[in-house]
Amino acid sequence: MTLLFRYSCLYFMIVFACGFILGTIRVLLLAPNVGEHLAELLEAPFMIGISFLSARLIWRWSGAKLTAGNMLVIGVLALVYLLAVEFTLVIGLRNITLAEYLQSKYSFAGFVYLVSLTLFAIFPYLIANHRRE
Repeated sequence: MTLLFRYSCLYFMIVFACGFILGTIRVLLLAPNVGEHLAELLEAPFMIGISFLSARLIWRWSGAKLTAGNMLVIGVLALVYLLAVEFTLVIGLRNITLAEYLQSKYSFAGFVYLVSLTLFAIFPYLIANHRRE
């Protein structure tokens, strides 16, 4: 279990660090020029790619010793960490309630965000499952 915790933390930290950098660029530079929703849509493919590459990196670092089920646990744990930190940071920094935050996700950009979170959680499993075949 310790190994799963370690890899899930590593997966989360890589993706979160990249997301923090891209999110800062999105909020400060992109959103004022193209709007918040379009800026989120433009960021999404990069974050999905980062999630995929990070999951491959975790698989490689594990020495391919983990099962696909273990990799699914890693992805789900990393998603839990990501959501906990995101809710805490975003709500705290934007000074909004959880309900207001969730309301802001009722858009096409919000749907794409949910898809990217789902992919983030299952990429480790998909990579492990594909590499075993």
